[in-house]
Amino acid sequence: MNDARRPAALLWHHLAPPAREKLGSPAAIEPLLEERLRAAKDAWPGIDLPDAVFVPQIAARLQTAAAPADALASLHIADLYLACACAEGHRAALAAFDTRYIATLDRALQRMTRGGVSPDDIKQILRQKLLVAEPGRPPKIADYAGRGDLRRWVHAVAVRSGIDALRSEKETPTEEALLDAIELGGDHPEIAHLKDTSRAEFKAAFRDALNALPDRERSLLLQYHIDGNSLEELGALYRVVPSTISRSLAKTRATLFGRVRVTLMLRMRLTGEEVDSLVRLIQSQFELSTNLLEGRRQKPGG
Repeated sequence: MNDARRPAALLWHHLAPPAREKLGSPAAIEPLLEERLRAAKDAWPGIDLPDAVFVPQIAARLQTAAAPADALASLHIADLYLACACAEGHRAALAAFDTRYIATLDRALQRMTRGGVSPDDIKQILRQKLLVAEPGRPPKIADYAGRGDLRRWVHAVAVRSGIDALRSEKETPTEEALLDAIELGGDHPEIAHLKDTSRAEFKAAFRDALNALPDRERSLLLQYHIDGNSLEELGALYRVVPSTISRSLAKTRATLFGRVRVTLMLRMRLTGEEVDSLVRLIQSQFELSTNLLEGRRQKPGG
């Protein structure tokens, strides 16, 4: 084989100078790269992805690594091989991915389906989202970086897809539904006054703050307060203990109201003290509604 076409030379060609400098030479990475390529191909014997396609994808995932050789050794190489083959549209890879990672999602999705949205609906949405390219960009499966387990990655995308599907069945805008959740604890005169005089400003600030949250944090907040999932149910979905979900929710609420505070100061020209008083009042109602919700969910037979 021509040296220029050897996997190590190909990898070297697609690396930026900083990554090359860390490696030293193509020969330094060649034994490890060849071992990793064999592992990937052995895991999926029915899938033939050329090195000319796969090796540049490996290189793209090593560009910013502090230690490229260590990063290569830690890649979930078989998962990455399958994902790259799916992005290329290989039929055998698509069939294997569907069988191994999508068809097995029923149990996880069953926890969150209601209101006419079934696990099959969510799986079809997931296939479209992950495996079908949009104009000008590859399929989303190409975003898989190989740093974590592919099954967990697909599970997370499936959860978000399920949330979106469930929410699309509802006519109430997200920020309206969350504001309704705030009012579960009872209406306070100052909140009533805000609704009468400045609700539009508060809604806009709340919406902007909500949309600025990372996808996972926003999804978690909406799953809990709108979709009615308990801490235990969310822990099962995200495969963490309920106390981790509780801490994540508390942190997200603090971030949300911090952003609302800043926006209200700018839009309503209130002093920091006035806004702090208002946000504290609203947040206390929000937390009260949270306690009421969780208490209801924990009632025997509820």
